[in-house]
Amino acid sequence: MNMLAKGLSKEEVELLEQVKSNVDRELWRELIMDIVKIKESKEELVYKKKWEMATKALIYLITLYSQVIKEEVGLDAYYKISKEVWSEVGKSFTDLLKPLKIDNNDASSIHSGVRKFSKVIMGSELDFEVVEALKDRSVVRIFNCPWHQIMLETGMQSFCEPHHEIHEIFCQSLVKAINPHMTFMFTQHTNLNSPYCEEKVEIRSSGAISP
Repeated sequence: MNMLAKGLSKEEVELLEQVKSNVDRELWRELIMDIVKIKESKEELVYKKKWEMATKALIYLITLYSQVIKEEVGLDAYYKISKEVWSEVGKSFTDLLKPLKIDNNDASSIHSGVRKFSKVIMGSELDFEVVEALKDRSVVRIFNCPWHQIMLETGMQSFCEPHHEIHEIFCQSLVKAINPHMTFMFTQHTNLNSPYCEEKVEIRSSGAISP
């Protein structure tokens, strides 16, 4: 039994493996490479349409999985499984960011790469505002979040706040895999009387920039 199975029942582990097996990393690797390589405006329109279709399909698929798993195992087990899944997914996605040429020693570069990757998998309507961009600290505000919109459309808005924790775990895992001395956290959430989410990447207080 692997490390993900620790503390989970046999049924939870089986659901965990089913969810993991449905994360199609190759699709997103190809999509990122295509978007990075876009040159002609006509090609851009074609890819933007494919991009829109792919991202909406992904978001609805994950939302559907979330509903099914919650119904099967209950809310507590669902969050337990989801945190394990997205922590592992974050660790495994660092190679997909290579086309973005991130400076692993620069918080703003890492944050920019994570945000570009997020836009690729969430959709072109996702907007960002860079509040602070320093080597040791980066702050970004997020507007028009597709996940928040779909939570509203599917009647899952009550789960939006707990899902921020899952999203945070994914991004923490991804950032730490890029540079173990960096950390990621949300400082504001759209659904907590704020018109935007705000997130921060910075050097850990007990760490230093990696050589």
